[in-house]
Parts: sequence; structure tokens; C-alpha cells
Amino acid sequence: MIKDNKASKYLIYAVGEIILVVIGILIALSINNWNQTRLDKLRSIDYHERLMEDINFSISQSNNVNDVGQATLEAIVKSIALLEKGNIETEEERAVFQHALVWYSRINYQIPNISTLDEMESSGDLGLIYNAQLRNDLVNLVYHS
Repeated sequence: MIKDNKASKYLIYAVGEIILVVIGILIALSINNWNQTRLDKLRSIDYHERLMEDINFSISQSNNVNDVGQATLEAIVKSIALLEKGNIETEEERAVFQHALVWYSRINYQIPNISTLDEMESSGDLGLIYNAQLRNDLVNLVYHS
């Protein structure tokens, strides 16, 4: 009877220890998941800020390309008029004609700055853009334009 009592006390103690270990593991997993979620949110915020910088830079570059293209178009139109006239008389007309010749071949398509999006894709972090529509729009804009 004494041995049964010791065995049952030991069994209760062992079950209690197992329960405590399981509870400790569950708490540790919960804390780890919470911390990982917190870190993911911080990375997501950083990526969003960097994406905005990339987009603003691309807009600025596109505006510059557009300005150069517009000036070149105007120079080409004036050059056509000069060619139709048959001669270039002033230094200003010569400068317009030279601008048209030099810049015509340099007009190019503006490729968006996608360094942050490339980094997110290569690291598997595209999922940190939680809005699926925004994620799809960014990918379509960059890779299908």
C-alpha cells in the first residue's frame, strides 16, 4: 500500500512536470510567433517606405525624360521647318538643329527603379505587402509594362 501511494504520488508529479513543460513550450512558441510577427511588420514598413522612394525616384526620372523628349520634339519640328526653308541662317537655328540631331537618338524609354521590389522577390518577402491588389499591381507594372 505504501508502494502504491509512492507510485501514485510519483505519477502525479511526473504528469504535473509534463504539463508544466508543455505549457512552457506553448508560451515560448507564442512569444516567438509574436516576435516574428512584430519583426515582419517592421520589415513591411521599411519595404513600403523604400518602395515609395523608388516610385518617387522613377517619377522624377520619368519627368526628366519627358522634359528632354518634349524639348527634342520641339527642336525636331523647328528643324523640319528649317529644312523646308532650305537654309540655317542664325546661330540659334543652328543650335536648334544640332539639338534635334544629337538628342533624337538618345530618347529612351524610362525603366522604373525596381531595386526594392527585386530584393523583396529574391528574398521571398513579397508577402510582406499585405494588400494583394497592391502587390499584384506593382508586379504587373514593373514586369509587364
